[in-house]
Amino acid sequence: MIKGNNIFLRPLELTDSSFMLKLLNDLDISALEGKNEFLKNEFQQKTWFENNIVNENRLSLIIVDQASIEKVGYLSFKYLNHVRTNGHIGIKIDPIFQKKGYGTDSLNTIMSYLFLKMNLNRLQSTIAEYNKGSLKLFVDKCGWKKEGILRKSIYSNGEFFDNV
Repeated sequence: MIKGNNIFLRPLELTDSSFMLKLLNDLDISALEGKNEFLKNEFQQKTWFENNIVNENRLSLIIVDQASIEKVGYLSFKYLNHVRTNGHIGIKIDPIFQKKGYGTDSLNTIMSYLFLKMNLNRLQSTIAEYNKGSLKLFVDKCGWKKEGILRKSIYSNGEFFDNV
């Protein structure tokens, strides 16, 4: 378990399958991620679990509120090179828990863990240009820098958008 100020991060367990399926099938979350995917069923979710829960290059964590022990979101990290000095991070917060500080606490907590304990050198992510909440979280609140634009790489509602 990795402890933050008001949250803790724990490894993803098979018992989290229904919570993960809920986040995965939330169309608002998918839209913010710039994803156009079909809804997933329990079998597809189970297959994803089996492929990812044992992946040595991936860290899948459930974000839990310390006071209520409620699951509030999901955080994923994957190494991008064999030397394990840089990686990619993604975060999903259940809509009923958004804008309550869970994202900031979770991102700061995992960054401290990865940089101070795991000797990571670099983290990156991609954020849809219209996902103002995630841009504010990563750039304004957690000090990330915008390094580039993947121009017109997201298709949503009949339009192409940039990925930051």
